[in-house]
Amino acid sequence: MAKRLLTSGIGIIIFFCILPAPSFVFSAALLIITLCAVVELHRAVTKNIPIMIIGLLSSALIFIGMIYDNLLFNIFIVFSLYLILSVTVYGKEKVWIIYMLGFATVIFSCFLTTLAKIRLVFSPYEVLLPFLFAWITDSGAYFTGRAFGKHKLAPHLSPKKTVEGSLGGIISCILCSLLYIWILNTIFSYSIFDEHNYLYITIISVIASIVSQFGDLALSAIKRDFGIKDYGNILPGHGGILDRFDSTLFAAPVVYYILCFIKI
Repeated sequence: MAKRLLTSGIGIIIFFCILPAPSFVFSAALLIITLCAVVELHRAVTKNIPIMIIGLLSSALIFIGMIYDNLLFNIFIVFSLYLILSVTVYGKEKVWIIYMLGFATVIFSCFLTTLAKIRLVFSPYEVLLPFLFAWITDSGAYFTGRAFGKHKLAPHLSPKKTVEGSLGGIISCILCSLLYIWILNTIFSYSIFDEHNYLYITIISVIASIVSQFGDLALSAIKRDFGIKDYGNILPGHGGILDRFDSTLFAAPVVYYILCFIKI
């Protein structure tokens, strides 16, 4: 627990140092995180170095495509690379694994890059939302589940998660999101939305909380299929990047596209 808290403390300090920095600094840091996540994903599935190199290249292409609004063309290049891989390494690696890695690399890279898009299009205050939704949901579900959990949510994927914990996570997410909006309004004189602040944040927090929980379970499914406990050990006490960012990974695009719909 001490190791976990120490890692969290250092991570929070680094995060809040990078957050107010110029957007290109935040984007560069996020690109590094994304590349680390892709490495973890490939290492969990295969030890084939050429496939991992293609994964890193593909992730960088997706990142550039998202930032510079050239995503469709870059996705075409990425899937072409994995198509070529399926032929060149046939017999050394199962084809379905290669295609799964190609799909997952595109999805994970796109989702993480939406955090950079939020920072570029909006402000640091909005960037905090996906992290807030994911981490508060995770903590709320954990403590509610321990106190009141009786009905298993998805025992084949995560035996300790319960329906009561899931609901507790959603409620915790709503309450903390409302508090966050209130703090921004009263202390920082900043309004994320021009009007209906509390209504909008409630809607977004519910959707993001639910999606983040599905994201957590989806990444647990990959670990179950390939028989691993954690995606890595880069974050002592937490595991890998994907272990820590699994919920945020799926909450980020929800926040970005809803913000675009409401504010633009």
